[in-house]
Amino acid sequence: MKTLIKNYKLLFVLVLLTSFFSCSSDDDATEPTTAELLAHKWFIVKQVDNSTTPVTEFIADECEQNIYYNFYNDGTLVAESFGFNGTDCESTGIEVVTYVLSDDENQILLTSEGSTNATNIITLTKTELVIGSNNYELHFKR
Repeated sequence: MKTLIKNYKLLFVLVLLTSFFSCSSDDDATEPTTAELLAHKWFIVKQVDNSTTPVTEFIADECEQNIYYNFYNDGTLVAESFGFNGTDCESTGIEVVTYVLSDDENQILLTSEGSTNATNIITLTKTELVIGSNNYELHFKR
């Protein structure tokens, strides 16, 4: 009988420990929405030209890696370009446009000076953004 009680106590402790360690605070966390994932500052990694055979990749150099798209929650996109001026890496311009996500959240609709252009969201994770069309892709990281 003592062995049976001892086994039940051991089983109870094991069940308690298993349930304690299997629960974590992020079990109920919801996945971020497309808008939440997008609303960050993204730095260029490379550009892919799909219109050429073979496909051409342009890897961002150390200066071009400063190029960013900063998507804000209020629908503002700030994009800054960089390039070498001689041996100095300098900003070559900042553009501010508005954006909205398409209803299916597969496209970003960019509006500037009354003109709207759509770009496809090819990949969007917490650390990677790939946007483009059939002819090109822009790859970004956070």
